[in-house]
Amino acid sequence: MRRIRFAIRAAYLFLGKKWWQLNDAQRKLISDSLQKFSIGCLIPVVMAVVNNELHKGHAILGGCAIVALGLSIASLAEEKEEE
Repeated sequence: MRRIRFAIRAAYLFLGKKWWQLNDAQRKLISDSLQKFSIGCLIPVVMAVVNNELHKGHAILGGCAIVALGLSIASLAEEKEEE
């Protein structure tokens, strides 16, 4: 449960910002997590969410992308803590 809460917070960290407003560490974290978990097909959806361009009709798909991104960020962060 703790991991899911962290994942949701991590995903929402990026929601209010446009891609160019993210710092290099945040961009790298998104890139690393997307590459590591092979969810490259969700990149356009994630970028649409980050850029606040997602239409209401795609909210479910966007929500799935947010959760996938959040879980991958959480997992990557856990790995870095262990190192």
